[in-house]
Amino acid sequence: MVAWGAVAAYWWGVGCGSMRFDWAAGGMAGAGTLGAGRKARAAARDPELITVTWITGFLKLAVAVLAVGLAHFLSRWLPRRLLLLGGWVAGGVFTL
Repeated sequence: MVAWGAVAAYWWGVGCGSMRFDWAAGGMAGAGTLGAGRKARAAARDPELITVTWITGFLKLAVAVLAVGLAHFLSRWLPRRLLLLGGWVAGGVFTL
């Protein structure tokens, strides 16, 4: 049985993480969605912003993998309450 919500969360996380990696590497794909101040810092290649962008890209990929893991292979080994707690924590992290 496929948990389509987990698959959708996975692809959403991969897409958002990929965009972060593009920005961190110097690309400007989707930069129109950024605010004016952040867009100027990205264009100026601010080292602090680049570091934070790399970190958030990896976090988004980690949460994407966790979403699929919670729905599929981890559900065999962990109690349901622990899985629900992990899902809520992952959702909170992904929201931030």
